[in-house]
Amino acid sequence: MEFTRLGIPATLPLVAPWAMRVVASLAMFSLVAGVARVSKAWIVLPFALFAVLELTPWDHSLHQAAVLVAAGALAAGLVARRTASGTSTGQMSDAAVRRHQTQAGIGLLRRLVSRTALDERIDLLRLRLDTFPYGRYQPIEALPGRVKRADGSISRWKAMRPVVERLNVSTGLDVGAYEGYFSIQLGSLGIATVALESAPTHYRTALLAVRRTGLDNVGVLALEIRADTVALTPAVDCTLFLSLWHHLVRWQGIDAATEITAGLWAKTAQVMFFDTGENEMPDWFDLPEMTPDPRVWLEGYLAATCPGGRVEHLGRHAAFDAEGNPCERNLFAVVR
Repeated sequence: MEFTRLGIPATLPLVAPWAMRVVASLAMFSLVAGVARVSKAWIVLPFALFAVLELTPWDHSLHQAAVLVAAGALAAGLVARRTASGTSTGQMSDAAVRRHQTQAGIGLLRRLVSRTALDERIDLLRLRLDTFPYGRYQPIEALPGRVKRADGSISRWKAMRPVVERLNVSTGLDVGAYEGYFSIQLGSLGIATVALESAPTHYRTALLAVRRTGLDNVGVLALEIRADTVALTPAVDCTLFLSLWHHLVRWQGIDAATEITAGLWAKTAQVMFFDTGENEMPDWFDLPEMTPDPRVWLEGYLAATCPGGRVEHLGRHAAFDAEGNPCERNLFAVVR
């Protein structure tokens, strides 16, 4: 069939394929936008304006018409939307207004619920990235995924909990909280606790763990513990200073690690729990030689660094050395 029989110029096919695709795309976009937004008038406007432009005597190509279609449809749609909105609002009865407000509130609630669900998915994805490829370190039931060192964390808490309950502590500080396991255990006993952690991958996990447990008495503080920041830590009844001292010695030196230990003890009213890497750690940690054995050396070190404290040995517990090989470490409670 010839185009001239339909009243379309014979030269049109030279530009029609590209131009018609543009016009059709813009028209469909306006149609979908109109249906989704507000008014049925949007359904007619793109096609009506396109027809008007095609009937005008002006000499213009279809791609120019496409631009005019898009601009005209958008402008007319905005006017139609504002007019329809103003008219309907002015004519609504009080009951209709209340119904409209209720529906708006329900819509807002749905958006909030959807946002919460989206945040949850994003947090879980971030958790997988933060714990890849080794898995999580501590056995927190509220978090999914495999756990690498559950036994040592569980046995330590079993040894510490009787001391915590015996002393009836009410506030706690978990220094180097990692993923927040011990902070959550303290919080679950009704003890207001601050989890102190400096590594982003760890404190993000701790924040998620605390939120998913529903505890409102545990907070996460992103802070690197140093000799010049130990004064920023809160004064508490109970301090947990676990598996961190050997890292402080490695990165800041023995003198700074001792100053930090003394500073934490000065802010501890009742008990400080302590363990650290021992002779299993490689030479590049620069740990002192723990003779005649780690337990005796650490008991003497804690007694000298924590004046007024009584050092109690709470057994040996599962741990891992710098290469990931299993070992055991001594756990202590320094009690005032």
